[in-house]
Amino acid sequence: MSIRSHIPVDIELLGKYLSGDASPEEAMAIDEWLADTPENRRLFQELTDIWESIVPGTGYQLPDKEQALLEWQRLIKNKDTAKVYPIKNAFPFKYVAAAVLGLICVTSAYFFFHKKTADKMISEVVKQTNTEILRDTLPDHSIVVLNSHSQLRYTQQFNDSNRALTLHGQAWFDVATNPQKPFVIQAGDIHIKVLGTSFNVIQDSNKIEATVKTGAILMYKGNNNITVKAGQKGVFQVSSQQFSVMDTIDMNVMGYATRVFNFENATLKDMTTELGKAYNVNFVFENKELENRTMSSPFENNPLQYILEVISITLNVECRQENNTIYISGKGQN
Repeated sequence: MSIRSHIPVDIELLGKYLSGDASPEEAMAIDEWLADTPENRRLFQELTDIWESIVPGTGYQLPDKEQALLEWQRLIKNKDTAKVYPIKNAFPFKYVAAAVLGLICVTSAYFFFHKKTADKMISEVVKQTNTEILRDTLPDHSIVVLNSHSQLRYTQQFNDSNRALTLHGQAWFDVATNPQKPFVIQAGDIHIKVLGTSFNVIQDSNKIEATVKTGAILMYKGNNNITVKAGQKGVFQVSSQQFSVMDTIDMNVMGYATRVFNFENATLKDMTTELGKAYNVNFVFENKELENRTMSSPFENNPLQYILEVISITLNVECRQENNTIYISGKGQN
């Protein structure tokens, strides 16, 4: 599976590439851009030829693009004079470079100028949660469940040409399949790429975890990557910058979104914490000793009332619901 870069390719980046100052990830982005269309390759070859003809083998610092355009317009007005003299003798190096780059800017206005302006006009969609959990449908019909204290960002052009977004915190995704537009999440320093699958992502300052329920995902940073399949968890440790794959997963991590749980010797306090997120209710223990009661039981997207009945019978407690609050009472001993 190929890794698609999301670094924008513009005139500054091409200049860094030709001068040898581009990073490996930036070079990869340009290689992908070159492979996209013959027009991209033609423009790049023109720029390379001009660059080498001016000062072969030397690096180059890009001039200001507005200066480049002004210089090119001046050359157009004086084109007869400009043709009489060799380029190197007619102008200092930086103005010649500005002129030829100005030509490329003019002939590919969308790429070098209008695209830059359009990018500034692109507005972002920001989904932010505090204590609540947000369930939403993205423009491509993918489902996202944003956990509490999390943020999701994407442009209003999401799904027009790509499906890229940025996550801070935790979210569950059920991605609509579209091989022509890979779904890519940026979480911290890494990217997660999918075509169609369901999985959970947790991002914090120490690590980034992706737990896959169905399908498969690719987690990557630069050329370092791992594939995580259904029933596995991929982990990126921020301190060591290393990826790892685990073959066992905790389904309860995704329970806030899927409402699928497998509690094993779980305390009632831990169970109600997870259930409260999944069903948007608050639990209040009228007897604090009940918090440490333990039980084991799976739940497969069952109605909340059914789960409360199972808890009541198993632990011999009373669960009383008033609006969005569940009160748990009973004796302290089993």
